[in-house]
Amino acid sequence: MSQGKIRLALVGDGKMGREIERLVKTDYQESFDIVSIIDPELSGNYYREINKESVGQADVCIDFTRPDVVVDNTKKLVNLEKKIVVGTTGWYDRRAEVVDFVADASGILVYSPNFSFGVNAFLRAIKEGAKVLGLSPEFYYDLRETHHEEKKDKPSGTAKKMAQSLRDAGIRLSDEDITSIRIGNIIGDHSLRVDSPYETIELYHRAKNRLGYASGALFAARWINNVDSGVYTMDEMLDDV
Repeated sequence: MSQGKIRLALVGDGKMGREIERLVKTDYQESFDIVSIIDPELSGNYYREINKESVGQADVCIDFTRPDVVVDNTKKLVNLEKKIVVGTTGWYDRRAEVVDFVADASGILVYSPNFSFGVNAFLRAIKEGAKVLGLSPEFYYDLRETHHEEKKDKPSGTAKKMAQSLRDAGIRLSDEDITSIRIGNIIGDHSLRVDSPYETIELYHRAKNRLGYASGALFAARWINNVDSGVYTMDEMLDDV
């Protein structure tokens, strides 16, 4: 391993874990080394548990697992004094618990419902546009998201963030107003249609593959490796850089 590489532990070897592994091997060999992969459902050259042996050599741990295990994973990694990138969604009802735990331990965590740079530009466009749209009662909003049928959380974390940006601007929209579809192998489509008697606005983002998510997660791993403590969102990380 050459000097200066960031050593990664991948927690979860699902679709995103494998995409990160592939990207490191093809495009980021000079920047990262994967020193361990942890997944309780796999055998062979994998670790089954988070412990000192499985993550001891890692500088940063990246979690893409499931909503029902990510909080416990995070607590274990914090107790092992590891820097953590979390791309798992569906756990934000326990966000306050995680933030307090990380803060009490002086840990370091960056999380996002979506690490894609394109999606984050899309979200910022919605956030800024909502400030203007919210001034008029004439607009109606149609927010939709479609993902593959294996995705656990519904609506998606990205769709919830879209809705929150509208709510922050005074626009009345609940999570129940989001149309969520789970079908086939669709990676991720998000759209917002805004309509009035005078005009229509449409914003749309489609993920062609998972490389954008993986690239953003590796960017977060590089950024967090130079941060001492705290809990950060993708927005806060992008504002910092």
